[in-house]
Amino acid sequence: PSREVDIFKFDIFESGYTEYEGKKFPYLKFLVECSSGTYIRSIASDMGIAIGTDSILFELLRTKVGEFGIWDSKKLEEIQPEN
Repeated sequence: PSREVDIFKFDIFESGYTEYEGKKFPYLKFLVECSSGTYIRSIASDMGIAIGTDSILFELLRTKVGEFGIWDSKKLEEIQPEN
């Protein structure tokens, strides 16, 4: 079912073409700041529908959830106990 979400920021920061099995395919890299409950995969699908083609979400990096941000994360080596 559809639901209303808030998109606070939507920035396309890279676009171009990539090649797969001898064919060229367009791609976009974008940054989204959005409300809880937003499905980024649905946004990617809706973008394809809007331009009359299929689309896939190839990669997703979540940088923040609530108060937790990727900038606060630790590397695995930093949290593993020494032997």
